[in-house]
Amino acid sequence: YELILDKSVLDMEKNLSPIKLKKGESIKTVLPEIKEQISVINDTIDFFNRDETKKYILGILICSLLSSFLTIYLTKFISFVIDGVIMQKSELPKYITNFFYDDTIYSKLIILTIFMLIIIFTISISNYIKNMFNTNFKLKMNKNLKEEILDHTTYLEYSEYISYGKNQILQRVSSDADNFVNFITSKYNLVV
Repeated sequence: YELILDKSVLDMEKNLSPIKLKKGESIKTVLPEIKEQISVINDTIDFFNRDETKKYILGILICSLLSSFLTIYLTKFISFVIDGVIMQKSELPKYITNFFYDDTIYSKLIILTIFMLIIIFTISISNYIKNMFNTNFKLKMNKNLKEEILDHTTYLEYSEYISYGKNQILQRVSSDADNFVNFITSKYNLVV
């Protein structure tokens, strides 16, 4: 029998190393390692089910949607400027013409420019808030993950634990957590 299990969270060179059971050996010998891996996976899932995490994810999603919508709407305003004011080929919507104080091209361009600046400013604020949520999300996930991995190191066999220096363990925990967080946030940001 061959099982592919993560022998140690700290073993970065071989994330998944095969554990071979000898003839006559039962799966019960590797069951504690399997249970520990399931525990770490469950803790990660619990992190995503927390209210604070949901707040971050929802905030990032709302800000991304708002920013995307306003960016698309900004192109519509540019078409209003070109087609409706400069070329005078199309009629402008009523909600825009209500703000015109004069019938000259310059006054219409000034009003549309003000609207476009407001939209650009709102997009900038939305992106800033999204980046704040994203940074807080990454920091919180990184902190929780480091705590989980450090807790997991207490389940290492003594001979494995003693073979690493304390600073080496902390460095590997930190780099593992950073790699995992960067992977998760990059995939989440790709989707959003």
